[in-house]
Amino acid sequence: MKLPKRDDWEVPARGKRKEPKQVAGTSIEPRDWWHGCVTIGYNTGERKGALLHVEQPPPGATTIRFPSGIRKGHRKARVVPLNAAAQREIERIRTDRRQLLPFPHAERDWYTLWWQLLKTAGIPEDRWFGLHGLRKATLSEASSYSPMGAQQIAGHSDGTLLEKHYVTRRLMKDALDRLPQP
Repeated sequence: MKLPKRDDWEVPARGKRKEPKQVAGTSIEPRDWWHGCVTIGYNTGERKGALLHVEQPPPGATTIRFPSGIRKGHRKARVVPLNAAAQREIERIRTDRRQLLPFPHAERDWYTLWWQLLKTAGIPEDRWFGLHGLRKATLSEASSYSPMGAQQIAGHSDGTLLEKHYVTRRLMKDALDRLPQP
């Protein structure tokens, strides 16, 4: 995916507002931020709110902790194992900042910037997706390997919600197509 340049990190003006403050050693390049957000979001299955507020794990960590206060509905805290791709990405974007993916704008600007990213990346409009689409992709793919694992990634207490809202029908068709025939 082609990632945006620094100029694509700017939000169209909406009148007067303060620019985000940068602290020495804590800034992250826009293209690295977006790449990190997509990679870590896909590889943890977490929601946008948790991703934007989670603290960096210590260097070399194999898990990341999402505390209850940053999760949807203040659900209980979750410790998520990090696969190799997520570990590499976290180390690649590591700086001295506290938050892993600090969003330097107001939350209301999120989708304005997200759509700019997709447009800049050359993704056709009919293929645009949001972070929740990444979550659905993660859970669909994970459920094809392990339905129980996908349920745990989702943080759901049972598989009903996962099956109803996240798992694509393609998985059901793939499973039926793989059945040995009598």
